Amino acid sequence: MADPAPLIITAALDDGAFDWFDGLRQAHFPRHRNVVPAHLTLFHALPGAQEDFVLETLKSACRRQAPIRLDVRGPWSLGRGVAYRLASADLDRLRRQLAEAFSPWLTRQDQAPFRPHITVQNKVEPTDAKRLLEQLQLEFEPFDILAEGLLVWRYLGGPWEPIDRIPFEGTLTLDDWNAPDSAMATPAGLQPATSALGKPCSMQLSYGATPDAVAGRGGGGKSGRRKSRAAARRLRRRAFVVKGH
Repeated sequence: MADPAPLIITAALDDGAFDWFDGLRQAHFPRHRNVVPAHLTLFHALPGAQEDFVLETLKSACRRQAPIRLDVRGPWSLGRGVAYRLASADLDRLRRQLAEAFSPWLTRQDQAPFRPHITVQNKVEPTDAKRLLEQLQLEFEPFDILAEGLLVWRYLGGPWEPIDRIPFEGTLTLDDWNAPDSAMATPAGLQPATSALGKPCSMQLSYGATPDAVAGRGGGGKSGRRKSRAAARRLRRRAFVVKGH
């Protein structure tokens, strides 16, 4: 029997941020290669056989974790594409805690240092990537966005199937993570898991957070949504187009 498809874990971004980054991705990613929405990946491939353990661990963490403010640091070159760098001590801490829980199964890619980013273009000619990078750098002003939870996907050899959206419901921030009761569970053994999930949520449900989806939104999140929506308006006015797309 073939192993279950691997799981991907990404951050659930606030509405304005997702709309802006996904708009950029749709505009500048090769159409025939753009099979997933804009995303901030925390883990690229966790074992599908451990789905129950992965979901239980994520839900336990998200019940304690407050929504996370992310600083958008600007576009940077991927050589054949462009991504936006992000920074957040709280996200770094959460990701380290989860990596400890998932350590028996981390791939080499997921063992590498965590560098949060959102790719808006890839797999194009270097000259096209350089042109877009220069355009976006000229327009860029630093702003912040909000991560409202975590998204779980199943990798289908290209497209991703949405499995669950887990909101951040707690109040813990970076300073609280070292408390004794904040420790993550560790695997009891490498036992195959059997999924007890219902139907997968839709792509819109996964990414489109409603106002009451996450408790405890703060001023930083509202500021981020205002800035990212303003950035989206600027983007529409400029309507960047890369030659050949």
